[in-house]
Amino acid sequence: MLKADIDSGRTGDKIPHGDVGAAPLGTCEETGGTPPTPQDVKLARTNEAASERVQKAANVHERSKWLVPASIGVLIAFPAFFGLAMWLAR
Repeated sequence: MLKADIDSGRTGDKIPHGDVGAAPLGTCEETGGTPPTPQDVKLARTNEAASERVQKAANVHERSKWLVPASIGVLIAFPAFFGLAMWLAR
């Protein structure tokens, strides 16, 4: 559940996206013969939980939805303006 919280962005560590290359949490402990106890998992989830304010701040894609359309607009407007200026200058 903690890995799902991290992958969904609820901990504020990263954007909501699955991390396919990461080993499941607790793999090293299990390999070493000491799997995490339910209390350890509960403590980790409590410590990793981020406030709603931190979650919103970590989700940069929500804040920059205008960036791609603005960039495309500039890429279209600049050549059009430059072309019009060249055409009027001749």
